[in-house]
Amino acid sequence: MHTVIYCMNIQQFEKGIVYYGVEKPINGGVIYLHSLTQGSDTPFAQAVIKSLIEIGFGVFTCTFDFLRDKTAPSPRLESEKDRVKEMIKIAMAHLGVEQVSLVGKSLGGCIAMATALESSSIKNIAVLGFPLALGFPPRVELLKGVQEDAFDAITEYKQLLGKVNCPMFLLQGGADGLGSVEDCKKLSDQVQSISIDVIEGADHSFMVKGGSAWEDCFAKLGERLQ
Repeated sequence: MHTVIYCMNIQQFEKGIVYYGVEKPINGGVIYLHSLTQGSDTPFAQAVIKSLIEIGFGVFTCTFDFLRDKTAPSPRLESEKDRVKEMIKIAMAHLGVEQVSLVGKSLGGCIAMATALESSSIKNIAVLGFPLALGFPPRVELLKGVQEDAFDAITEYKQLLGKVNCPMFLLQGGADGLGSVEDCKKLSDQVQSISIDVIEGADHSFMVKGGSAWEDCFAKLGERLQ
């Protein structure tokens, strides 16, 4: 179930796609793509959605099959990319716009990046907590301690993203264990369309010692999307 978080219009579309926002948002549409284990109805995701609505965006979400069925994502994220492309079509038709922004949390950011290779309808991408250390396609089994042969994650993403034309923004916690700031900056140096901002001391969930850095995260996100 999706929790009502703000006084707004909420609409259900086919295949579990949900829209949060006013009928004609002044800043257009955003598609929020959730992480491997935390869906769009969790506190962080709902706070992201609320923050975007408050600055004039309408937000579309869905639940990917891997979370609903508790399975692994599809090879090279093919199924997930198809789902996002469906959402883009629905969002553009509903809002009467030619492009939308994608905001992805962790694995959702990887899905957004992969989709951008196949769609010209993406205005820009923001990744909240980029799991660069998992490489591409994301080796989610590493999160369970499974050993893998050595790989070069930066090179894998450089090859993937070199042909993406839309701007990509990485918002990374300074203490994110799934993607060091140093490595993210190395990738940004090699792919012109990528920029990066850092929240010092924040982990992969944007928590800092003594509390959260969510408000800082949302402020930086809003600045980049507007």
